[in-house]
Amino acid sequence: MELIYKTLFEVKLLHEYFVKREDGSSILNEPDAAKRAAEMETAFSQDREHTGRDISFEFPETLRLLYESQGLKIIPSFAGCRVLCRVVRTILPDKSELFAPIHPLPSSMNIFISLNRRNNIVDVYTNGRLVRSIPSTYIFSSENINGPRVFPFLTNPVAAYNASHKYEQGELSVAANGKLQEALYDHQGNFSLFQLDPSLIYLANESDRLLLPLQFKYSIMHSSPVHHLEFLLQDAGGTEVKKLSFDKPDPIKNLVVDFSDKEQQLRFTGTPSLSLFTLSVTSDNGYSETRTIAFDRDLYKAGNWGLIHLRPKNANSAFNLVDSSGFIARRKNALGIWTEAPVFEIMLKSRLGHFRYLNNKGRQLALNPSLQNFLAQENGALISRMPVSLSHYYSMVPDSGSSTTRYLPQPVNYDMKKDSSQRIFFDVFVPESDLFPIVH
Repeated sequence: MELIYKTLFEVKLLHEYFVKREDGSSILNEPDAAKRAAEMETAFSQDREHTGRDISFEFPETLRLLYESQGLKIIPSFAGCRVLCRVVRTILPDKSELFAPIHPLPSSMNIFISLNRRNNIVDVYTNGRLVRSIPSTYIFSSENINGPRVFPFLTNPVAAYNASHKYEQGELSVAANGKLQEALYDHQGNFSLFQLDPSLIYLANESDRLLLPLQFKYSIMHSSPVHHLEFLLQDAGGTEVKKLSFDKPDPIKNLVVDFSDKEQQLRFTGTPSLSLFTLSVTSDNGYSETRTIAFDRDLYKAGNWGLIHLRPKNANSAFNLVDSSGFIARRKNALGIWTEAPVFEIMLKSRLGHFRYLNNKGRQLALNPSLQNFLAQENGALISRMPVSLSHYYSMVPDSGSSTTRYLPQPVNYDMKKDSSQRIFFDVFVPESDLFPIVH
């Protein structure tokens, strides 16, 4: 028998931090998948940095032998990975070629890929909350986990704007008109909502943070003292799974919540109706929170940044890995033209942060008049009036109205700081110059 492996699928992690263009736009703004792929090919030919620098793609340790016995292999690709499948070739009378997995893939089979941190820098340059009540990690799925899927994106829909929610810098929401927007805090800590390019729809967001271990630490997201907390865990149908109650004489800041005794019921199966649960938290002072979550002891590991979950057959057939006859998508027609395997995408937005310019000899900086729409003076330093979207190549500093941008010196390292006004800072040390004069 021939030893043949063909690509079953590919996953691309498209991060704004690496794919931003010189004019400030990025591949994320390109609605045509073929054009996105072509631009990524160009980036590959130019040996540009990509997400594979900071994240590795691997089968979970507990499933590696099982997947190998099924004829599956995972290999790195530019900004992602490919999963290969050992196949049997079928040649039709017209000389076209089809390929079927040597071991048929059951429709409900779960293919998991762990996204593992190589370092912690990915958390610095990736948009997302810095403070969360639970340590949940990403699940990117081809199934309708916590929302419908639109090919080729593996992300959940962004949640609607909630006026009672305390948004952090850059946090995403959907406006009443259905448009995507991000939270902005200017140099004075003033809050506003900035509407994003209409082509930016399917971005990874807080709704994708679903996965928890069976035992985890819960942190109170409330400034007033809390002495009594109740946790109610319900399944997708609203049936109670477990209730916990905590009373403390001193204010509760955080505590350990344990659902280990419900492991069999809570294990992540990949089927939305069986894998998603609602956690409702209430307190004695009006504090409350409701979260959609998923659990798995083996799939949640320290160091994991996220999890990719795919199935051979899905509610949206565009995500299917095999057709109704069991053949994979990659094939060759009678003219010798190949149909490629599906490429799934995860789009990530860069973190927003203020650039704070300080003189490298500790002197007080003066504001060059040409920069007064971009920078403001603050305690001897200059701070960008609006937060900057981080980029490995081109971080453009916006003006006070976020209408124009200018290229200014970038941070050498990402020592991130946050203040009580929700501002995130990255310090940039500059020498005295015409652009950055000092006060004499």
